[in-house]
Amino acid sequence: MRLRVVCVPQAGMGAWAFHGWQEHFRPEVEIFPVEIPGRNSRMTEPKPTTMGELVKNLFADLEACGTFNKPYVLLGHSLGALVAYELVAEVLRKGVREPSLFIASGARAPHLAALEHDADVLQPAISELSDSEFWRHFERRYGRNPDLASPDIQAMVLPLLRTDFGILETYRPSRAAAPLPCSLVACCARDDARLKPGQLEAWAAYAADGQFREQTFEVTPLPWSTPHRYLIESPSSFQTFLARECDELLSDLAFLVAT
Repeated sequence: MRLRVVCVPQAGMGAWAFHGWQEHFRPEVEIFPVEIPGRNSRMTEPKPTTMGELVKNLFADLEACGTFNKPYVLLGHSLGALVAYELVAEVLRKGVREPSLFIASGARAPHLAALEHDADVLQPAISELSDSEFWRHFERRYGRNPDLASPDIQAMVLPLLRTDFGILETYRPSRAAAPLPCSLVACCARDDARLKPGQLEAWAAYAADGQFREQTFEVTPLPWSTPHRYLIESPSSFQTFLARECDELLSDLAFLVAT
């Protein structure tokens, strides 16, 4: 019995965000990062500009590689959590196999997607700002990443970031808040300033009774960074948690097969 963990990264990032994770899991667990068009190994492909386009593309890719033919976990962080939620909605519309577990990390619940609910009350929308204003507010939110300090690097990644933040800032859920047919864990790093109080707990509206849990991780950000980036920079506590969740799912699946 094998279990695939489909990992959807945050805005501006690709499959590399989960590089090295596989070594922290038993062989029966397959860490499966997705590569969204327009970045890294798919740099030459057109970037999706809407949530609907992105999810349609992602669903087709996962269907083509047999993801829905076997047990799987769906994990998304920040924008990736909302993409993952919409992927579950598409799974339900298409009638294929649902995930055994959905983990939403570092994101407010879908029905709170409007900019009025954004934790950044100073400048909740940044995708259409001038270049200098974009970087000023981006760094205020997420820290001044030394890897993005070069003007050449900034010029290269800015179109992708604008596109991804445009998707985030215009997103509206495709279905009303209702329980999903799987367990749901909403998690974040303690002191994540991208969430207002209660916004993580609001994911409970998307889980059946007894199928929702909230999890917070203690992390130490890099000196320039913020807790929101914990899955990139301080993932060890989350990896331990995820490995335990996968072990329990594999045990449950083995029991069902045996009976």
